[in-house]
Amino acid sequence: MLYDRGLAKGYGDGIYGAADIGSARDYATFLLRAMGYSEEAGDFKWETAADTAADMGFLAGTSPFLRGDVAEMTLRALLTENAAFAAKLGIILEKV
Repeated sequence: MLYDRGLAKGYGDGIYGAADIGSARDYATFLLRAMGYSEEAGDFKWETAADTAADMGFLAGTSPFLRGDVAEMTLRALLTENAAFAAKLGIILEKV
């Protein structure tokens, strides 16, 4: 489902990396995509996703990156003023 929605893309060639340890950059990428931003559109780059998240005010801890950081980043992202994200979130919640 996350892959189908373009939120999680893996490494390519059918390799997902589900057993890998996640990082702040990985989760920032996931949240930015969920908020409607896209690497393809030039909104951010995977390499600098944590910097983009920090600039937008929702980056929490980076190392070690823990469950509490995931929760805090999620909350901060939800509180970010982003009309496209709010509209998209409403659509996603309706489908769930």
